[in-house]
Amino acid sequence: MPKVIKSIFLKRIIIFLAFVVINFGGGNLVYAANMQPRSVKKVMKEQEKKEKQKKKEIEKDDKAAKKRAYDIQSPEVKQRMKQNKKDITAREKAKKKQNHSKTKKAAKKYR
Repeated sequence: MPKVIKSIFLKRIIIFLAFVVINFGGGNLVYAANMQPRSVKKVMKEQEKKEKQKKKEIEKDDKAAKKRAYDIQSPEVKQRMKQNKKDITAREKAKKKQNHSKTKKAAKKYR
């Protein structure tokens, strides 16, 4: 091999090896830097548990408030509320079906 081709070949090998070392060799250092102490993980887990419990309690309170608002209505209003709920459900179902039929797969099916 001529000297010029040999030097280009060696340069490419060095660049490739540097690339491999940078991308794959430094991965363990990044992983070690992102690890957290057990106490921090424990506190974070407890905080997530409290947030989840608070969210569940809020949902429960909302459900109770809706039930109370429904219960204090007169029978005519209750009947109208039920009918409105049915109408909304039917309207949402029709809208969902219409949107679904506009997708690429459904458009092929209905053409």
